[in-house]
Amino acid sequence: MAQPQVQVQKLTKVVVCPIIEYIGEDAVKVVEALRNITTPPDKVKCPKCGQEVESKKFALHLSKHCRFSGKNITCDICNEKFKDMGKFLRHIREHLVVGVLRNGMWVWYCTVCGREFTCKRSALVHVLKKHEVEE
Repeated sequence: MAQPQVQVQKLTKVVVCPIIEYIGEDAVKVVEALRNITTPPDKVKCPKCGQEVESKKFALHLSKHCRFSGKNITCDICNEKFKDMGKFLRHIREHLVVGVLRNGMWVWYCTVCGREFTCKRSALVHVLKKHEVEE
């Protein structure tokens, strides 16, 4: 008997999950892995460059994967272009959040630590505050 289709929502076309060292479009694979996380890791490996990074600084690290061309900023993860650094940084955070429909409600996951949220905005704020802060 086939398992029911898992409904997932990505905020960008490419999902980044340093826990399973994955970068790609398969959000179902990421959600299935995140469901099994019991203890968030202190360090993770960047699936783009292989560098080991403290999880609390992972979004900051990921934001360095960009190219500048005149006034344009290009995301090295998905090649999307931005004219504004603020929009680019929000976009980077969106690579790190994925949602899954569970019991009729959307649950949002931080792909850096596996934490669950009932609100997409809360997940994005979490990434900003918990994985992007320089200390």
